[in-house]
Amino acid sequence: MRRTSRKHYRELRTACEAVMSFIGSEYPNQSFQFNSKIANELGFWGDDNCDLLDKFTERSQLDCSGFNYAEHFHSEAELFGSRASFITLLSLILWVPATLIRLISFGKLRLDISRFDYEQRPVLDLSIKDLITWHIEGQYCLASQVRYQLIT
Repeated sequence: MRRTSRKHYRELRTACEAVMSFIGSEYPNQSFQFNSKIANELGFWGDDNCDLLDKFTERSQLDCSGFNYAEHFHSEAELFGSRASFITLLSLILWVPATLIRLISFGKLRLDISRFDYEQRPVLDLSIKDLITWHIEGQYCLASQVRYQLIT
């Protein structure tokens, strides 16, 4: 259930500008929007997004006690550990011959090697909008949990 929080436009704008400038200063070559996801769209995986969140919470002096990293992101070991590497190598060994067979047969024969794909546990990821909400609230909170009402 969404809760309603009453805020001045100035406060919302300041928080938005602070988060956008922080992301822009940390990763100047990235283009992003409010709904951009930190890991899946911006490409901050493992230690990169962990470092980003550490800097973000320290610089903005935010409470991160309610934030569970494992709920939102994969760890570096999950992404690049020995099991993930082994499955990737195995799928590559199978993908090359399967692709050659498909090319030689002009697409008439297709081998399904999808069962060798590495299934990762589902995670939520965080959007830029979630970071802005966290900044406004001062403690961890997703954008989907809060509705802002402007005070005039």
